[in-house]
Amino acid sequence: MKRPAITFYLFLCSIFTFGQSHFLGISGGTSWTKITSNFDVSNFNFRNSISGGIVYEYQFKNNFQIGADLLYAQRGFKNKIQFTDEFGNPYIPITTIEQHYNYVSLPIKCGLRIGKRFSGFFNIGVVPSLLLKAEVTTSAIGNTPAQNNDISELVKKTDLAGLTEIGANFAINKEVLVFASFVYQNSLTTYYNNSINSKNRQWGMTLSIGAKRTFLDK
Repeated sequence: MKRPAITFYLFLCSIFTFGQSHFLGISGGTSWTKITSNFDVSNFNFRNSISGGIVYEYQFKNNFQIGADLLYAQRGFKNKIQFTDEFGNPYIPITTIEQHYNYVSLPIKCGLRIGKRFSGFFNIGVVPSLLLKAEVTTSAIGNTPAQNNDISELVKKTDLAGLTEIGANFAINKEVLVFASFVYQNSLTTYYNNSINSKNRQWGMTLSIGAKRTFLDK
């Protein structure tokens, strides 16, 4: 019984010791986010926002890779409302209501890459996130000025999502890579507190570019 266990342990050590490149870098991009719900959200629009932070990745010679990022991520959505009179005629301009949810996110990923100097990659993973702030912004209505209201107490402090990522790397030299990626992300948990009877979940897409540099290369 000891020999198979020792063999398996040495196998794991060989994976994490040989043929491994470690990359650390930065990325930044733009996101389009929205929600799904048990209520009608057909008139809701995407919130266009930003995402960026630190990226960290292991690359193995067998084309397998794992990684974790530390990102500032903005999410949310827009809702446009047209107020009408009793005859259905609009009497004030369209009112825009935006809900903003800002997080620190930790995407944890694994996947494959194909190619050498120019390579494509595919990852799947999970994204635990910690809420920084949630607010509702309402555009001006008549003589009423635009308003910002903090709703952080109504929103869960944590969120868990799944992600799928595709992208491409280009090696400038043996140490530096530049990359571009597209991520689709969908929350597995609702974002309102349990006191609100809603099944709202966040989802969205992010287009990012960045650069990574090797360190501790074996």
